[in-house]
Amino acid sequence: MSNTIKKEKVRSRYFSGETKIIITAMIFSLITWSAFAQLGNKKEKKWQVGLTLNTVESIQDFGANLFITEQYTDVGHRKNNSYNAGLYVTYKVKSKSNFSLRLSAKMTNYKIKDVRDTRETKEIPFSAASQYSIYNYTLKSSIINISPGILWSFNYKIINPYGGFEFVYKKYNDAVVNTYSSYYDATTNGLISSQNQNLKEKEGFTLGAGPFLGFSINVFKNISIGTELSYEFYYYKLGGNVIETVTINNPTNSPVQTETLQQTAEGFKFSNITALVNLSINF
Repeated sequence: MSNTIKKEKVRSRYFSGETKIIITAMIFSLITWSAFAQLGNKKEKKWQVGLTLNTVESIQDFGANLFITEQYTDVGHRKNNSYNAGLYVTYKVKSKSNFSLRLSAKMTNYKIKDVRDTRETKEIPFSAASQYSIYNYTLKSSIINISPGILWSFNYKIINPYGGFEFVYKKYNDAVVNTYSSYYDATTNGLISSQNQNLKEKEGFTLGAGPFLGFSINVFKNISIGTELSYEFYYYKLGGNVIETVTINNPTNSPVQTETLQQTAEGFKFSNITALVNLSINF
């Protein structure tokens, strides 16, 4: 079975993508602040309910994944329809106080597709140098994030800077990866064989805490927009059974092969800095 699994080291583009999101969020908020600089809202509101659009966490940050990686991303055929959205509720504990309680929930949904042709990547298939391969790759998974926290806010006319501290629980749902591999004769371009590999990996959870810092801007009487940066230090326990099912189609008509592997990871680490933009109603 080990020959059916090809391990590859691929350069992650996560950090550059995260930087762009952070910069975009900050610029968006600054432009909006300038545009609505004449607005004001003096009446105190105790409740705030909002929607957020957040940085999508890198698949490679799962920690446990031996097989679940952002592979096949270097030749320009990657389609990533992943997203991270959420909602939150904030309650000001006491009138004319800067102290509030907050509860937020987020959902990250991963849906990644990619195609890799070894003629473009200049790789030599592990089967033979006289062949080339085309790999069709899909990944699906999700993360549920629940974060209770406390915050202190400071109101300056239309702008409300704030900071706080939150506990973060993340439930990592099963990840499913399917790779369909086709092997061709490099001289005749004839199909030699094909293979379908399906991997279903059990995930787990993380539990941590960390600070957040942001600001919101009152653009209308009861509506505000804002941006926020955060990170956390967390304990993770991920992985478990990895069920691998391989179907090989070649002249020998090999049967379907199924194997259960074990891959786990446990420890502590710091997360990367994440960013979000939000839209909220105050009442």
